[in-house]
Parts: sequence; C-alpha cells; structure tokens
Amino acid sequence: LHSCQKYGANLDERVALIQATLDTLQEAKKEVDALEAKLKTALHPIRTVPNEVLGEIFSALVEASPAPSFQDLQDGNFVDSLNMVSPVWVVSQVSSRWRETALATSRLWTRVSLSFQA
Repeated sequence: LHSCQKYGANLDERVALIQATLDTLQEAKKEVDALEAKLKTALHPIRTVPNEVLGEIFSALVEASPAPSFQDLQDGNFVDSLNMVSPVWVVSQVSSRWRETALATSRLWTRVSLSFQA
C-alpha cells in the first residue's frame, strides 16, 4: 500500500509539472498570436497606398453617396454631414493617417448637408 501511495504521489508531482509546463506554453502561444496579429496589421498592403491615392478613394466614396434632393432636404431624409455615419466621418476615424488624409482632401468637404430640426 505504501509503495502504491508513493507512486501515486510521484504521478501527481509529474502531472503538476506537466500542467505548469502546459500553462507556460499556452501563455507563450497567446503572446506569439498577439505579436502575429500586430505584424499582420503593420504589414497590411493598405499601409503602402500613398496618401494621394487614399484621398482619391475617399473622394470616390463620398461622390458615390447620393446628394440629397430638395425633397429629401425638406423631409429630413438624408445623412447630416455632422452625423458620424457620414462617409467622410467614417474614413476619418480609421486611423490618424486616414484622418490627416481626409482633412487634407478638400473635395471631401465641398458638399455639406446640415439639419436644423430640433
């Protein structure tokens, strides 16, 4: 009985050691996964697109958004330019580089729609 208990205790120690090793490896895996995600973001092709091209893309996006008609303006059926879902605001909130590019692209700011309804 004593040798069986001793063997069981030895197995418990080995299991605890293996569990500690497994915990350490799982934590290291999480860190590697986080680093991989950061590197993928840093190396994403959109980061290599020149600001001038981004500005053109942003302009095309805004121009593709229909201008409100007179009836839309009367009925309030349009996206207010100050509304944060307006395309120009959406692209300017992605990153500081995109915000700087959006602010520097004057064509994004040539059409402004405001609602003065309470």
